[in-house]
Amino acid sequence: MKIQKIIINNFMPYKGEQKVKFPQHETQNVMLLFGDNMRGKTSFLNAIRWGFYGKALGRHLREIPRVNLVNIDSATSGDWSMSITLLFNNKEKNYELKRTINIKQHVSQPKTDADFEESVYLAIDGEVQSGDLIGREVNQIIPEEISRFFLFDGELLQEYENLLIEDSEHGEKIKEHIEQALGVPALLNGRDDLQYLLKQAINKQALDARKSKELKGHAERQKQLSIKRDTCEKDYKDLLSQKESIQTDIDAIDDNLKNTEAVQRKKVELEHLEGEKKSIEDQLIDLANDLRELLRNAWKDILNSSVSPMLKSLSDERNNIQASVSNKAVLDAKIQELTNSLNEDTCPKLIDMIGKKRWVAKVKHTS
Repeated sequence: MKIQKIIINNFMPYKGEQKVKFPQHETQNVMLLFGDNMRGKTSFLNAIRWGFYGKALGRHLREIPRVNLVNIDSATSGDWSMSITLLFNNKEKNYELKRTINIKQHVSQPKTDADFEESVYLAIDGEVQSGDLIGREVNQIIPEEISRFFLFDGELLQEYENLLIEDSEHGEKIKEHIEQALGVPALLNGRDDLQYLLKQAINKQALDARKSKELKGHAERQKQLSIKRDTCEKDYKDLLSQKESIQTDIDAIDDNLKNTEAVQRKKVELEHLEGEKKSIEDQLIDLANDLRELLRNAWKDILNSSVSPMLKSLSDERNNIQASVSNKAVLDAKIQELTNSLNEDTCPKLIDMIGKKRWVAKVKHTS
């Protein structure tokens, strides 16, 4: 049997209609789905399981109520319809299986499975099958009892490990289911019938023994053993019932522990994120301080760009003045040197010459 296509409509996390085509390789018969946790892998397997058998299983093989199967967003908007369509082939025959549920007309807010109506459609090579034959036809192709091994959920690996524990309750159930798929139950039923016939024979033997005085003692012992056997069988059934009840409590505690572990992991992640947040806040404070420092000196950059030409001009003028001052100092030194080199004889002559030149200049000016 190979699944060709599945159409999921409003099933668990899958809102609306989602279509998935399966590869059809001739020899590769295993399809792997992988992804992060809480991304819908288990729900996808449950969609296939529910399409085949009308059951979706959670942890510890607990059946998920129909109310929890309908996509929560669709249900919130008032759409409680949900369906799974499976297209597959088996022994050169094509099958179309569609399973649908919807709330009953008089129900506005469903709470239990009884608030829903379920319908199943199966066509083989286009020929529609009657409803009472659908379940038998599906179980002949893929028996429900061993469907978990066809729809293997790696996230529940611990549960599969428990199934393989020798003499475990789950292991015995799986063994019985596999044997049923292989036709072994007929032998098991024969064994049970033989045990029942043996019990009846022993009881009849006890009755016959009572008729003989010689065998009365044996009959009485046989009677006491039969009573003890019946008591032991009753105690055994009671212990099995208690074991199932205790196992249910263990499963509930295990679920709580899983949830606690998840909370602890989230707490560690939260502490890590808070540490990163504190580091980022410190960086923001440092950046804000750097920004304030930059803003404190920013006016200098702005002012420098506007007064830079003026500063250059003043710098050039200062340089010119310094050059003039230097030239003046040189000239003063030369004048001083020249003055020192003049003697007393030379000075009167120069003075007299200067005076005459001034007088001639004055006469010329007067005339």
